[in-house]
Formats: sequence, C-alpha cells, structure tokens
Amino acid sequence: SLTGITTGKVLAIHHNTSDFGSTTISGTNNTWTDTAVTITFTPTTTASKFLVYYGFGTSTQDSGTDGGFARRVKRVQDATTVYPAFLGDFASGNHHSSYYANSQNDTPARWNIYNTFTGVDAESHTTSSVTYTVQVGQYNITTLNVGNYYSAKAQIIVLEVSTS
Repeated sequence: SLTGITTGKVLAIHHNTSDFGSTTISGTNNTWTDTAVTITFTPTTTASKFLVYYGFGTSTQDSGTDGGFARRVKRVQDATTVYPAFLGDFASGNHHSSYYANSQNDTPARWNIYNTFTGVDAESHTTSSVTYTVQVGQYNITTLNVGNYYSAKAQIIVLEVSTS
C-alpha cells in the first residue's frame, strides 16, 4: 500500500469494451452525431477529475476531393448536458480536426483508421450517474462509419482520480 500520498490516487476505473457495433454517419456537414461508444458510471466523490480514454475504428467513403471528421464527448448528468473542453479535438470551423484528406490528384475514396483520444474532464460534477457519449461530426464525407468497424474494437475507459 502507498503511504504519504494525499492526492492523485485512482479512486475507480470504469471501462466499457462492449460490442458497440458501428454508427453510420452521412448527411449534413458539421453536425454532431452520437455514436454507440458510450459509458455510464457513478462517481465516488465530487472532489475528483476524470481521465478519459476512448478509441474506435472509422471507415470513410468519399467521392469528393477533400473531407474529414472531428470528435468530442457529450457528458450528461442530472439532466444537464455539457461538452468538456478537453475531451475532443474540435475548436471551431469545419468538422475535420481528427482526420482530413485533401487530394489534388486523386480522390480520397476510402480510408480505414483507428482513432484514439485521451483527455481530462475537470468540470464540476455530483455523485449522480454520469454518461459519456462520443460524438462525431463529418465534413464533406459521403459515408463515415464509426465504432467496431473494419475489424476494430471500440472502447472507452474512465479513471476517476482524487484531487483532495
């Protein structure tokens, strides 16, 4: 056992590696869509932060000369929805911060990529149940498949860490 350490202890590990299936996204550019990559857990204390890791397979199919996608996490607790700033890679503009292909000589027809992200949710919370859902938004992609796609295994892991 560790002694003398008063902060930074891992209080709980929450993980979901279920068969999430896949989510197909097509349609309007720069619109967020919930994926099947989600986790629900109950925090042990209000004085904690969450280190969140998620990963998922993607397959893009495009008939244009450029396209991409962005990702973020939606957190729902006590009927309140927030989008923690450090659980995604999107800042502003078109949704292509996670992946972008711009080809001058040929069409980026199909790309299969495994995406990972790690970030910290330091926003205040209660000890009521929390649900994190990974969201993806596409830009100029005909079809985007997210999750357990192309032999990939999607996952989401949350480490609850004490701050007091």
